Amino acid sequence: MSGIPGRVVVVTKAPRPGFAKTRLAPALGFEGAAELHRRFVDHTLALVEASGLPVTVALGADPDGRFAEELRGRGLHVVAQCAGDLGDRMRSLVAPGGSTTAGPTTAGPTTAGPTTAGPTTAGPTTAGPTTAERRVLIGTDCPLLVPSWLGEAVSAPCPVAIAPSEDGGYWAISVAPGVSDSVLDALFSDMPWSTDQVFSTTLSRLSQLGVAVTRLPTAWDIDEPADLVRLLADPGCPAVLRSHLSRHSPPLL
Repeated sequence: MSGIPGRVVVVTKAPRPGFAKTRLAPALGFEGAAELHRRFVDHTLALVEASGLPVTVALGADPDGRFAEELRGRGLHVVAQCAGDLGDRMRSLVAPGGSTTAGPTTAGPTTAGPTTAGPTTAGPTTAGPTTAERRVLIGTDCPLLVPSWLGEAVSAPCPVAIAPSEDGGYWAISVAPGVSDSVLDALFSDMPWSTDQVFSTTLSRLSQLGVAVTRLPTAWDIDEPADLVRLLADPGCPAVLRSHLSRHSPPLL
């Protein structure tokens, strides 16, 4: 399966105060949490660009709003997430005919445009997706991921590849084209999302179906205020995030 083309789908939302990263509001306030989320998105897109893989940004709510237009202005392919729970939305992004191949949006311009935050001035490769691609779904809460890990996800030898997170979930899932509905059901239906059982439940269901799984590198997410302290203390904390967090008063460290 390593010869199958792949695409990274960044699943995220607009950086609106009170809407994005609200669990960080006790430490940063709603405005500060939203600004950090914007920087997470920019940093994640820069990592995808470094991987050399094409990318689609799947926005939850307001896919035609100002933030979406900013992304399109940078040449990025932006689509709307479908209605439903997290599993419904993820399934639509990896299943044949999902949101990356149809929907209300089209690829943005191919020339670089202005950006309001982050180090990048042009988006990653954004040629239109096809149903024959392997889809790698990631969020924007794992700033220490390594771009080469995305390449591993695309070239995984098994139909499904999963990158676990320390909290019992996963930060990335890679699904080959043509997997059966039963596999998609196992991955995305009636899953105890936002619990420490997601990764283990996923592996158990796939094992029962006899589906081989490639395990990708483990990482950790930024979900709670304590995670911000850990991020600042990590020498690998990206400068674009450190500069924002270091201005916080009172200091996080």
